[in-house]
Amino acid sequence: MGSLATYVNRNDFGWKPNDWIGAELAALPLGICALLAGWAKPRWLQWVGVGGMFAQNVWYFVFYTLSA
Repeated sequence: MGSLATYVNRNDFGWKPNDWIGAELAALPLGICALLAGWAKPRWLQWVGVGGMFAQNVWYFVFYTLSA
């Protein structure tokens, strides 16, 4: 939903027309990991997705939550 909202409101940021893509690049790995964790057949690939999601959530917590 966040990616969709950023796309819909892309002209409200005051950026150039395609700058919204840069704002969403951080969410792309999280989406890929979620797909792996939810729909990958091999169990080890599911755990790779879970580990990636965990690492990104820790990174978000440290750099966005604690730095504010």
